[in-house]
Amino acid sequence: MAATYTPCQPQVFHQSESNRRSSSVGGCVSLNFAAAQQVSSALTIDESTNAVYASDESGTLTMRQGRTEKWRVNLGLSPQDKVLSLVLGRAGELYAAGSRNQSGFLVKLAGDGTVVASVPTSRPARALAVDAAGAVWLAGDSFLSKLDEQLRPVFNVDPQGSVASLAIDRKGAVYAAIAGNNAVTGKLDGRTQTWMWRTEIGAVAPRGIALDEDGSV
Repeated sequence: MAATYTPCQPQVFHQSESNRRSSSVGGCVSLNFAAAQQVSSALTIDESTNAVYASDESGTLTMRQGRTEKWRVNLGLSPQDKVLSLVLGRAGELYAAGSRNQSGFLVKLAGDGTVVASVPTSRPARALAVDAAGAVWLAGDSFLSKLDEQLRPVFNVDPQGSVASLAIDRKGAVYAAIAGNNAVTGKLDGRTQTWMWRTEIGAVAPRGIALDEDGSV
C-alpha cells in the first residue's frame, strides 16, 4: 500500500525561546501554548542531541533543544485527533501514531518537522517501534503490523487485544504490552510471525515497555 494519506496540511512554525517554555509536570512535559497549557500525550528524546519531541492533546507536535523550541507542527484535523506514540528512526526521522475518532494514522516527519509521508489505519494506532533494519512496527486496537522504510505493509499479526506499547530487542524480537480481558505481555518472533510466549500481568496493560541490556522486560 502506498503512503498516500495526508491527515492535514501541516504548518511548521519556528519560534524563539521567549514564546515557549517547557517544564516537568507529573512525569510528562507541559508545554505552554501562549496562554493555554497543554500536557503531552506522547514523548520521546534523542539522547545524542538532547532534543525532546512531545505532542499535546490537540495533536500539536513540538521539538525542543534545551529551553528553545526549534519547530512545531499541527497533525490534528479535529479536537478528537491525538498523537499517542512517538519514536525516532535510524536517520533522525520521527514517526508519530495516533487516533482519529474510530480510526488512526501514522506520520513520518523529517528532522526539521516536515511531513514526509503518512498512512491511515482502520483502528486507533497506539504503539510504535523501529528495528535495527529500519522497519517500522505499528500497533493498536486489534492489529500489529510491520512496515518497510517506505511505510508499505510487510505483514500483519493478530495481537488478540489492543497493543498499548512496543519494544524490540537486538535480535529483532518484538515485545508488546496488550490490553484485553486480561492484560498480557508477549514476545513475537519477527521472522516466523508467531508468539514465542505470552504472560498475563494483571488487569491493565502498561503504556510503556522497555528492555535492559540483558534483554529483560
